[in-house]
Amino acid sequence: MNMHRYVAAVACAGFGANALAGGLNLYSQNFDNILDGYSTTTDFFDSNQHFTTGTQGDFNATGHNAYVGGDGQFFSALNAWSGSFYGLSVLTLDTIDISGKTNLQFAMDIAADHAFIGWEGFVEAEYQVDGGGWATLFDVTGLVVFGPPLFSSSFSPDDGLILTNAFSTITADLSSLSGNDLDIRFTFEIEFFEYIGLDNILVTGDNNVAVVPLPPAAFAGLGLLAGMGAYRRIRR
Repeated sequence: MNMHRYVAAVACAGFGANALAGGLNLYSQNFDNILDGYSTTTDFFDSNQHFTTGTQGDFNATGHNAYVGGDGQFFSALNAWSGSFYGLSVLTLDTIDISGKTNLQFAMDIAADHAFIGWEGFVEAEYQVDGGGWATLFDVTGLVVFGPPLFSSSFSPDDGLILTNAFSTITADLSSLSGNDLDIRFTFEIEFFEYIGLDNILVTGDNNVAVVPLPPAAFAGLGLLAGMGAYRRIRR
């Protein structure tokens, strides 16, 4: 778990994942600054063109088809030629402070392309609240062997979306979650000729407005005022 704790309430203007209406910005990540607000187990580029990285430039350096619609930098994972890097890398966001927040929402831009092997778990996003254990947020697998990449999530209206090399915005309703600390991680289990890009991750929520019950004395006072009003009406 990343021990950094992300606390933010800044504007989210300029994010491609601005599909979320309203709400406080609890976490935002556009990968313009390497390892700022996230960590990764692997961040490299080698002669065989296997890499996970926070820079768009490394991807373009491979000479392969670039992603379409990216704004600035993004996080990318690629296994372009030979070999298998199962469990290649884990991208972990800094812990997000959700204390006192309700109606949590998640959005992200995602692109993926090429021939997916179709094995389970090409990319899996997981979440946990207050260290209570990891659960699946979404995953991306091959629709069929060597078929297009498929986005799957029980939290998202975009469940079943077929991804392309053009960035699409996906959203997920996390309003059922509550607690103090939210952790999100992405595990990349890359096989050959598979790649994926992530950008503009956004988590929002609303302040929990507590309803303070009135003390018994307050109810007594209200009853007294009501009685006085009735007495005055009778006297008239």
